[in-house]
Amino acid sequence: MRRRLAAALAALFMAVRPAASGTQPAPPPEGAPQAQPADERPLDARTYAQGIEAIRQGKRDEASRILKRMYHVFPDSPYAPQAVFKVAEMIYPVGALDQVGSASPAAIKEAADLLAMLSQRYRSSREAPRALVKLGYLALEPANPAGGLDEACARFASAAQVYPDSDAADDAYFGSGMCESLRARPARAADFYARLLDENPTSPLAAEALYRFGLALSHLGDPAEAMLALQQVRARHPDSRFAPRALDRITLLHRLRLAPSLASPSPPGSQGAAPLYRVDEDYGAVPRGRAPAARARTARAEGGGADQAPGFSGATDIVIDAQGLAVLASPRSPAVVRLDARGRVQERIAHPGPEYVAAGEGLAVYISGRGQIALNARNWSGADLRGADGRPPREFGPIAVDAAGRVHLLDTRDNALLVFDRSRRLIRALRPGTREGRFVDLASSEDGGVYVLEGRTQVVLELHQGRETRRVSLAGLGLAEPIALAVDGLGDLFLLDGKTGWVHVADPAGRRITLIRTPKEVLSRLGDVSSIAVDAVGRVYLCGRKGSRVVRFL
Repeated sequence: MRRRLAAALAALFMAVRPAASGTQPAPPPEGAPQAQPADERPLDARTYAQGIEAIRQGKRDEASRILKRMYHVFPDSPYAPQAVFKVAEMIYPVGALDQVGSASPAAIKEAADLLAMLSQRYRSSREAPRALVKLGYLALEPANPAGGLDEACARFASAAQVYPDSDAADDAYFGSGMCESLRARPARAADFYARLLDENPTSPLAAEALYRFGLALSHLGDPAEAMLALQQVRARHPDSRFAPRALDRITLLHRLRLAPSLASPSPPGSQGAAPLYRVDEDYGAVPRGRAPAARARTARAEGGGADQAPGFSGATDIVIDAQGLAVLASPRSPAVVRLDARGRVQERIAHPGPEYVAAGEGLAVYISGRGQIALNARNWSGADLRGADGRPPREFGPIAVDAAGRVHLLDTRDNALLVFDRSRRLIRALRPGTREGRFVDLASSEDGGVYVLEGRTQVVLELHQGRETRRVSLAGLGLAEPIALAVDGLGDLFLLDGKTGWVHVADPAGRRITLIRTPKEVLSRLGDVSSIAVDAVGRVYLCGRKGSRVVRFL
């Protein structure tokens, strides 16, 4: 009996000995569930990681709930400022100035409260300067009642001054420069862009900062220095989207700043400076070699008369789009027509009664007429668009769009300028400063401003962010009947006189630069001249209500 018990104990000892001596146990059968290692991180770290994983999986509501719980339960955790910033980003995902413009009032308030708390409670965190920059973007939102340029500038400046070594410093300097540009302070804007370039020349924002540095200098009365800076954009960043735009601004500076000063004096008794413009006879001309009968058949097939170029029959308004192409409103066609670089029809946008046009981003065209605003072929205004009195606008007149996507509409029957954000909310209504004032036209500039022409009082209002920043008197130009306005990137004003058909060109202060005397044969070709546009290099375009060709001045 004892021998059998000893043998059993020996066998049991031999069975457990390999494991005790360090030999690994046999692996589990293939397909069996694997045991997961325990997550030994602190609870706050695990909670934050769960929220980030929910964001990665697209579960935004769950991520928001987890991250909010995280910073409420663990307010002193190093993950708390990161959690606050992530929630704010989900509410307000804007990460650059060119994305500003479409946030709702509710999103603005919720995000602003979170970011303000973060910037105050967690001042030493990596997220604090990023929160200040984002607060700057929020201040520029059209639907923000507590926003504005002053607030935005203060937020960007705080981020730049308090956190000069942070990863948000470049955005802070750039935002400050943009703010100062919009406040018409080009010298201060240039300082911010220069600081960004000095401290981080390899920044992802360097190409645009150098370009905008050149733009700021172009408003400071030294065109040669501005042209040098813009040429550096072409030399240092030849493949960026700002290189061709820099060349356009160099051309514009030469045309309207250097050329007038180099031109010979006007003969005694003549008006204005020596001619700086000539008619471009090739623009919009019918290709040579086409037989008259073929021209007539093509013209009739496309809505014109026998003596008209194909594509459109008269135009009431003209604008230059983001590609530098002319876009026309032609009620008689009826259509909105986009011309190619040679002045021939490239695209037609169907519309029952287009009266006015404005260029948006890319190929976007805003069309005013027939009791609505259309965005290309789609109704943008909808049934719930409301004016200053809570009712729909009574008249859909001239239209313009600023850099933030705000739509400016003249209600000509009510004599009011209505400003709507991207979500079609009315954010501002403006009326003439005097009883005799009458708004007649709108224009926008590349630098973000919108300009309103008061015909009777001969005053131009300059607006930024939907607010008036300057009034320019046109009294010294000798206009008889100003009917249309265009503005170039330098802020120069191009006024079309409806009585003479001449174009008066003035600098941003209203001082004459030159006078374009439209030849009589050109006026007869246009037939009742109606509108004017100017492109990025200063070329001037005229259209008429009865003509079938746009005239361009080089």
